[in-house]
Amino acid sequence: MWKDSCVFAMNVEGKILAHPFMPGLMSMGNLLLTPDKNVEEPKKLFVEFVVVASTKGEG
Repeated sequence: MWKDSCVFAMNVEGKILAHPFMPGLMSMGNLLLTPDKNVEEPKKLFVEFVVVASTKGEG
């Protein structure tokens, strides 16, 4: 945890490499197709993370 952010590491294949609060995510494999918990409009946040990192390099 840093200020109001949770820092974790994920590769571009959707594998969580490090997570301080949910270490079980590291053993789950590819999470790219995992949607968030929004029932009305679920988003695939991990896909969005990879797109931003691959195209803009930050965000």
